[in-house]
Amino acid sequence: MVDRIFKAIGRTDRSTLASILSETDFVRFSERIHSATGPSGLMEFATYDLGDAVGKDGRADAYRIIRIVAGNPLIMRQMVASVPHAGSYAPITILVYEEGEKVMLAYDRMESYLQPFASEQAMEVARSLDNKVLALLADAASV
Repeated sequence: MVDRIFKAIGRTDRSTLASILSETDFVRFSERIHSATGPSGLMEFATYDLGDAVGKDGRADAYRIIRIVAGNPLIMRQMVASVPHAGSYAPITILVYEEGEKVMLAYDRMESYLQPFASEQAMEVARSLDNKVLALLADAASV
């Protein structure tokens, strides 16, 4: 499942990501973002193996849990333009973890974060982002 998520999001090394984000020309920035995103329209910013910390004490009940931080700076830019607070929720987090014999996916919808700000412009962008992420997760979960 994790492999299917990674195939759908663009993955770059940290120096390439830093180079893209420091681009000063907006047209060039946009082009580089489009090139860096995967089929989902998202790109990876970081991945954290939270399960590594869970298993440090040698417990037999340790389990795998991975946090994938992903997004698209162009989408974030649209949300922040009308709701600056949206910047505290972007990029998004996808959590993949074991629960017994099952692999679970978790994602908190951007729309729910931005609802209190009553900006239809930001909500429209948030809904579109949520649809991208939910489609990605549905595809990753399909067998």
